[in-house]
Amino acid sequence: MVGAPEFVRNDLVSEPIIKSQPKRLIVRGHMGLPEELQNNCDLICYDNKTSRSFQKKFFNNSSLTMLIAEYFYHTNYIKKVTHL
Repeated sequence: MVGAPEFVRNDLVSEPIIKSQPKRLIVRGHMGLPEELQNNCDLICYDNKTSRSFQKKFFNNSSLTMLIAEYFYHTNYIKKVTHL
């Protein structure tokens, strides 16, 4: 799972994903499927609530672990709180 804005604007994120030729690309937000993946990849777009539910499946103590992981995403306290 990758954020749509990050995939679109960051080549360090998008290039490895495109080169891996995934059969399914799951993104948080909305975007069009890149040309390189048009023929063999399904694009699945999740909103924030659905993406968090999906991600929780992969954590022990899912809600607490997700909260802690997301808290460390930014260094600025205000950004941390608004990101949560």
